[in-house]
Amino acid sequence: MNSKVSNGPWSAKKHALQKHDTLLLNSRLLSAHQDIWNEASIEARTNAMIDVLLTTWPVPSGHEGVVVDPHEKSAGWIQVKHLVEAGLLEPGAALIPRSGAWEARTALVRTDGLLEVDGKTFDSPSGAGRYVKGSITNGWSFWRLPDGRKLLDVRAIYTGEEPRRSAAKFDWSGLHSILELLPAGHWTSYGDLADAVGTAPQPLGSHVASCRQCANAHRILKHDGTVVSNFRWSDPNDERDPMEVLRSEGVLANGKPDPSRQLTTEDLQALIEQ
Repeated sequence: MNSKVSNGPWSAKKHALQKHDTLLLNSRLLSAHQDIWNEASIEARTNAMIDVLLTTWPVPSGHEGVVVDPHEKSAGWIQVKHLVEAGLLEPGAALIPRSGAWEARTALVRTDGLLEVDGKTFDSPSGAGRYVKGSITNGWSFWRLPDGRKLLDVRAIYTGEEPRRSAAKFDWSGLHSILELLPAGHWTSYGDLADAVGTAPQPLGSHVASCRQCANAHRILKHDGTVVSNFRWSDPNDERDPMEVLRSEGVLANGKPDPSRQLTTEDLQALIEQ
């Protein structure tokens, strides 16, 4: 009925409502606004409904409402400031990087949601992580809270997802999803892929070498642009040369991987966030 009457005049809508008057809500609308339905009528009806809602479901004593922008939350573009505003991150908290040569560094969470490292401010965890590490990294996996949780876990709570568990039971589903979406004609490195899923290159390489679920593994190359010596296709009967396959896909230029076709950590993250 709504689509039928659409933006027609109130007289036509009122007639349609009367013909299909099965809801008490509509009966009250018709009795209160028989002749006129305009901006003032809409505002009056809105206020009356709000009063009924607040009477039926009063705010609990001591409750403090926090408004979260639904567009920002649903669009996947989550920032540290959103976690601070939601009370999931305390201003002044010192984030710790994952183990490595940079583990003595920290990132201070500011009240405005920016991260501060060595007096420099960053508006994203990846920006702060890149400054500390000296190369592109997935900051949500790179930074950890003092209690050991990854910043990625806090973001998961904010978005209503299930936080990832400990590294002893590492969840490789993110890796599998990225590899399935890894497009032909492109390649990535073990380092970039490890950063994208929140682990180190060595355990990732070991997993890929023995995993039947890791699709398109021939598109993962070492830092020198070559395929690992122990590379195996998921199909044990597949005897193709992975370098020849890459050449046919247009990945190689003068016998070497084309840098313009490399997918970085951020590119890989975008594959599963679209």
